[in-house]
Amino acid sequence: MADVREKLSSVSGVITSVGQPISHRIDHLLSGSATNIAIKLFGSDLQNLYRIANEIKDNIQDVEGIGDLNVEQLVEIPQIRIKPKN
Repeated sequence: MADVREKLSSVSGVITSVGQPISHRIDHLLSGSATNIAIKLFGSDLQNLYRIANEIKDNIQDVEGIGDLNVEQLVEIPQIRIKPKN
């Protein structure tokens, strides 16, 4: 990992975070939703997902018992995927 960090340090304007899938998964679990009910959308186009999430919000906001209804907007984090040669 030190070699990867060294090579990527030459790219200006980039903050490098080198990790492994399990640590990334744990990070996601720790930052998950702390609600009783959550609607999660998955996809690669964050702007479109945000638009759809707001449509869902508009359609369910009048359901009796709903409180603190919100849409969490995510931001894209650029990343480089490096696959080792076999």
